[in-house]
Amino acid sequence: MVNRFYFNDPNCYVAPNEQFNFVYFAHEVKYIATQLISISASFSDIKLKTEIQNFESLINRFYELQYHLLTHKKRISVFGIFKSGKSTFINAILGQKILPSRNDRATGVITTISHDSKEYAKIHFDSRLGQITEIISIDKIKKYILLDTSDVIAKPPENIKKVEIKLPTFFLYEDCDLTDTPGLLDNEDLTQLSYQEIEKSDLAIIVLRADKLLSEKEQEAVDNVNNLLQGNVIFVINRMGIIWDDDDDDDENNEQIKKILKRANKILENTGNSIIGNPLLFPIDALSVLKQDDSEMAIHYQKNINNFKLQLKYLFDSFITERLILLPRLGKIQKHLKNVLSYCQFEIFTLQEKVKELEGLRAKVLEKRNVNFLNKLESIRLILKQEKQSIFNHLKTIINEVIGKAKNLIKEDKPIWVNQLKEEWNVANKSFIDYLNTSVINCNNKIDEIDIFPEWSYSAFLQHLELEEDLITNVSNNIGDWGSFTLKFARNVENFISNKNTRYEIFNNVKKEVLQREQVLRNSVDQYFLLIEENVKIYERDNQPTIEASENLLSLYYDMNIYQDIILQSKNFLDFIDKIINDLKN
Repeated sequence: MVNRFYFNDPNCYVAPNEQFNFVYFAHEVKYIATQLISISASFSDIKLKTEIQNFESLINRFYELQYHLLTHKKRISVFGIFKSGKSTFINAILGQKILPSRNDRATGVITTISHDSKEYAKIHFDSRLGQITEIISIDKIKKYILLDTSDVIAKPPENIKKVEIKLPTFFLYEDCDLTDTPGLLDNEDLTQLSYQEIEKSDLAIIVLRADKLLSEKEQEAVDNVNNLLQGNVIFVINRMGIIWDDDDDDDENNEQIKKILKRANKILENTGNSIIGNPLLFPIDALSVLKQDDSEMAIHYQKNINNFKLQLKYLFDSFITERLILLPRLGKIQKHLKNVLSYCQFEIFTLQEKVKELEGLRAKVLEKRNVNFLNKLESIRLILKQEKQSIFNHLKTIINEVIGKAKNLIKEDKPIWVNQLKEEWNVANKSFIDYLNTSVINCNNKIDEIDIFPEWSYSAFLQHLELEEDLITNVSNNIGDWGSFTLKFARNVENFISNKNTRYEIFNNVKKEVLQREQVLRNSVDQYFLLIEENVKIYERDNQPTIEASENLLSLYYDMNIYQDIILQSKNFLDFIDKIINDLKN
C-alpha cells in the first residue's frame, strides 16, 4: 500500500480505499489561495481582479464545503446529444412520465428534480418582473419547460429562470438533485446554459444514441464535460431498440450490443476516471422501459436501468463518495487557475512588447547622450592640450629671448651686465607667470562654456581637485619659488665670473641654468595638466550618462512583477492541485 502525505502533515495521510482527510486539505487550499489573492489586492487590472474575485468565491465555497461535506446535496446533471432521448431516459429512471419528450418539443429551461414528500413544481421567474416563484401542478409544466417553436428560431420560454420538480420517489434521495439540461449543440445560448449547470455538478450523465454515437463536434462537447468534471461522467447509450430484433435470438442481439459497446469504448476510451470507470457505459432503451411492456428487450433494459440506479447509490453512498465529490471541485479550481495563468502570461507578453519599445527609445536617448558626453569630454581634453602646448610655446619663446639677451650682454662685457641679466630674468619670469595664469583662466572659461550636464561646473570641478580659486597663487605654488631661483641664478653667474671662466664658458653655463629652469617649469606645468587629465578620467568613469525610467516604464515593470508573482503562485498551486487530483483518482 502506497502512503501519501500532503504538506508534510501526517494528519493528511491518504491511503487507497480510505477517506480523504478533507478538513486539512481545505485549510491548505485556503492558505495558498489567500497568498495568491493578496498579491493582486492592490492591482489595477480590472479584468484580472474580476477573475481573481471569481476564483476567491470558488475557493470560499470549496473551503466551506468541509463543514457540510457529509450532508452535501449531490448534483447530477443529465445532458444529451441531438435526439438522444434524454428526457425519455429521465422519465424511465423515475418510473413515470414527468418530463415532456422531444416528440413534443425540446427542453429549453434548466429543470431540477429532487425528493419531497409531495408532488409539485416550482417555477422561478426572472426576478426583475417582481414575481419570484409560483407553485404549479406537475401536469402543467410543459409550457414552462419546452422551447417555443412558433418562430423560425426556437426560443426558451420567456422570463423563466428555472423549474424545480418535487417528487416522492425512492430513486431520488433527500441529498440528491437530478438536473435536466437543454440539449447540447441545439442552440448556442442553451449550450452555454447547460455548461454552466454542468460546472455546478458532481456527476454528469451523458445520453448518446445507439445508432449514431458521436459526431466530431459532439465528441468535443463530451471531452469538455469530461475535463470539467475530472472524469465524473457516466454514459448512457439510449435507443438500443433500433438495433434490437425480437425475431433474433438472445445471442444475436447480444452480439449486436457488444459491437455497439466495443465501438463506444473505443470512442470514449479517454473519458471517465478510475473511481467511476474508463468509461462507464449503460446500454438501454428508455422508451421500451417506460412503456413497461413484457417484451424481452424491455425486460433486458429494465435490468440495466436497475443496475444504473445501483451504481448511483454506490457512488453517492460509500467510502468513495468524498473523493467523487472533491474531484470536480478541484477541477473547477484547476480551471480557474489555468485561466488566471493564461491571462497573466498573455498580459506579460503584451507588457514585454511595450517595455521593449520604451526601452528601445530610452536606449536611443541614452546613446545620444553618451555620444554628446564623450564629444564634450574630448573638447575639454582638446582645450587642455592646446592650452598646455600654448604655454610651452610661450615658455620656449621667453627662454630663447633670455638666452639671446644673455649672449649679447656677456659678449658686450659691460660692468653692469650681471645686474642686467638678473633684471632680464626677473622680467621673463614675471611675463611667464602672467601668461601662465592668463592661459589657465582662459582655459577654465572655455571649458566652463561646454555644457556637459546642467550641473556641470569646471570651477566646481577644480575645487573638487582641491585647487584654490586664486589661480595665480596656485600656479606659483606649482611652478616653484621664482625669487629663490633668481638668487641662485645670480650666485651661479658670480661664481662663473670669479672662476675666471671665459665669456664662452660663462654663456654656456648661463644657458645651461636657464634651460634647466625651463625643464623644471615644463615639468610643473605638465604635472598641473596631468592632475586635471587624471581627474577628468575619474569624472568620466563616475558620471556616465544615465536616463531615468519614465513613470510609464516603471509602471509597466511593476505590473510585470505582479503578473510574475501571480504566475509563480498559480503554477505552484496548480502543481499542488494536480497532485491531489491524481492521487484521488488513483
